[in-house]
Amino acid sequence: MDEKTLQDILTLNYGIESPSLEFLREGGTTTYIVNGRSKYLLKVIGSAFSDTARQSASIMRYLEGNGFPVPKTILTKSEETIFETDADGEKILIVLMDFIDGDEPELEKCASEVGRLVGRFHQLMEVYPSELVYRDKEFFIVRYLEFLRKKNYPRIKEYEELGERLWDKVKNLPQGNCHGDLHRGNLLQNADGKIYLVDFDTACMAPVMFDVMVMCDMTDYFNLKQEDIELTKVVYREFLSGYVGYHKLSREEILSFPYWIAIRHFQLQATILEIYGMDCIDEGFIDGQLYWLNKWQEAIPGFTEEMEEKMAEKRNMIDINEKYMKRCYELAISAGKKGFDTFGAVLVCDGKILEEAENTADFEKKIFGHAEFNLVHKCANKYTDDILEKSVVYTSCAPCERCLAAIASLGVHQVVCGVSYKEFCKLLPFDYQAVDREGLLKQLGIDMTLTESVLEDEGMHVFEWWGGEYRPLDELIAEMDEVKQKSK
Repeated sequence: MDEKTLQDILTLNYGIESPSLEFLREGGTTTYIVNGRSKYLLKVIGSAFSDTARQSASIMRYLEGNGFPVPKTILTKSEETIFETDADGEKILIVLMDFIDGDEPELEKCASEVGRLVGRFHQLMEVYPSELVYRDKEFFIVRYLEFLRKKNYPRIKEYEELGERLWDKVKNLPQGNCHGDLHRGNLLQNADGKIYLVDFDTACMAPVMFDVMVMCDMTDYFNLKQEDIELTKVVYREFLSGYVGYHKLSREEILSFPYWIAIRHFQLQATILEIYGMDCIDEGFIDGQLYWLNKWQEAIPGFTEEMEEKMAEKRNMIDINEKYMKRCYELAISAGKKGFDTFGAVLVCDGKILEEAENTADFEKKIFGHAEFNLVHKCANKYTDDILEKSVVYTSCAPCERCLAAIASLGVHQVVCGVSYKEFCKLLPFDYQAVDREGLLKQLGIDMTLTESVLEDEGMHVFEWWGGEYRPLDELIAEMDEVKQKSK
């Protein structure tokens, strides 16, 4: 499709006057930068890729609607996500979105932040309303083996045995909606430090650890070096520190990481052969990949042993968090039995509770009195910055924005919450909307980590004492569900 036709489409259907096009790349989809009243990214998609393009556009709109950082989709004048037209008898799709002026982030410097981003993505995709293509052993392992058989590769037996061993390690892991190609090139970090996730053409149903591995694998595809293995360990640990605050992983999932790195070589090589044909690799290359994989097998025991040690440390941290969260719940119930809302908070430093606070809000008298706000007032002008910056605020429920700002004003960098924002919305008259609070604070120069869902089930039952009158949790949730239905 020529540029003049595209310019006319942009003017007539998107209302962009006198747009200029700058060719960016070709690869199944032709991509342009559009300069008009703003800067946009234009994708011109042929019929062969129409299904994946529709899927990608649908996921982006879904994520955008939930406050997740993706490029904003520009709708047509008729409020359509995709504009359809014909060129030389072929159906063509047009997708227009905001241009993100950014670069691939340095994962070594922001792995925890990226972990939070991916964790939020997987959390949101749990309830994505459409069904995605299912990826199993056939996709990850068998495709490559079939190519090797067609090439009459003499050492096929070694690949077959390795493929079986690898898949045996991951075959029982839970499935989830995945990005499907979550390499670092699909992240864009703008000048303000905000990171966006892009390109959902290969989204699928698969073990979420595949996404995690693709993002965190820092090894060289052709030359396995010890320093890269060590860097991968560091990045993976940092990534998990952010990820698990939004999306939980089992011990089995966490320890499956090194096996997915090997499986990735089967999967990626098969995809390359599908795109470029059987003759794009020779026997020497296949031998080299087998050497890489065998060398990686030698590194796996040390990798998993170190992960086990780190998980033990993590379990210790969980025990600590649960200890102080139980105290928050005691304070919350105490507040409820006094007739206030059921919230409690504590400030902890070096294993000692420095201050405690309950909710004392009185809405009739217009007294704010949230537990976290009361805690901040107790701490203000009492503790030095040196103490506060290494302290942790524990709170029975994720704090409101006003309380979060108050905590930030203390210089506290860690907040641990019992009930998450998402779960608490079951007791509110409106539906949950995901907000990147850490990201918003970061834009203001505030470094804060929010950890949610500590003893969350127990925390939800604390609300049974809300306002002094005991009521079962199921009854409270049902009441709010009714309110929500009436408002729709």
